[in-house]
Amino acid sequence: MLENNKLFAMKSLCVLLVFVVLYACQEASRYDKQTYSDISVVEKLNGQEVVLQDSIFFTTPKIMIQDSLCCIFDLGAREGHFCHIFTYPDFTYKYSMVKVGRGENEIINPSRVRLYKNHVYIVDNLRQKIWCYDITNPDTQPICSYAFKDFLYDFVILNDGSLVVSSVVNKIYRINRYDSQGNILDSLLQIPSYRRDNRSLSNINEIWLSLLGYDSQDNVLVLGTKFGEVLETLNMKTKEYRIAVGPGGKPAFDYKGKNIVIPGKILGFNEISVYGEYIYALFSGISQKDFIWNDTDENYKLYVYTKQGKPIKCYQFDRPVSSCCIDWKRKKIYATDKTSEWMLSVFEF
Repeated sequence: MLENNKLFAMKSLCVLLVFVVLYACQEASRYDKQTYSDISVVEKLNGQEVVLQDSIFFTTPKIMIQDSLCCIFDLGAREGHFCHIFTYPDFTYKYSMVKVGRGENEIINPSRVRLYKNHVYIVDNLRQKIWCYDITNPDTQPICSYAFKDFLYDFVILNDGSLVVSSVVNKIYRINRYDSQGNILDSLLQIPSYRRDNRSLSNINEIWLSLLGYDSQDNVLVLGTKFGEVLETLNMKTKEYRIAVGPGGKPAFDYKGKNIVIPGKILGFNEISVYGEYIYALFSGISQKDFIWNDTDENYKLYVYTKQGKPIKCYQFDRPVSSCCIDWKRKKIYATDKTSEWMLSVFEF
């Protein structure tokens, strides 16, 4: 009887090992397979400058437009106000709000921002909070905040009010879904394993960081890798999953010398958004080594995908762009970059 139990245990272990190996191969191959080549349809866009009130100065601006308001967030601000409100589309200055500093209810270091139903949500990792403000009210007091124990890289707000977060903390999964109290509801998308790599799991997690976008109409989460060229869509209701891998490939390590590890061979996606029937993704594609050591410009392009992840067009800007928003009705793209200071660029498409 004892021998039979041992034999059964050995057989069960073998079956489990086979399953693990097959799963690991499947997990690797899903990202190794290139599903599209360079996007053949390229439209070059020439921009024009929109000069704003010169008393408003930006260092690292990000632009978002909602209805009749334009919000420009200065991610590089370390004092003064972080959020500047203009009327849209005439860009008349209204007011500035959300103080940056170390006082009570002030933001120390804003990193990511979302605009949702006249409210702005701002990540402050130094305070381990997401702050929420009403952008229609210049009062700088937050109406609520969400406390988190983990470092947040990017986040989106789902239709049910929960938050999906991309971070480097979870050692197994790439994204977590939280309730309003900061409690994890579930974890999604396992980090691909690197069995032959001697690098730490935290570094593997770091190179798989992803920018997030959300299609509230179809309840679809969109992910674009910070390094490499992997775009993914996940239906949060049906769990239907799709993946698209471009010529930049999956995120991978690169080296400089014997002791320096570079997390990522190329810079990938910088911003993900969904407008109408399409996904818009700012993509760099330049070498990480060129960016670090040669001070090469990031030179972003705007890739357009269907909601199934099929690439259909690339907009090539005539200047650097680090943030943009699309006005479908007017067929215009408004953009900022790190040297914008007090102006925008507008492109017609």
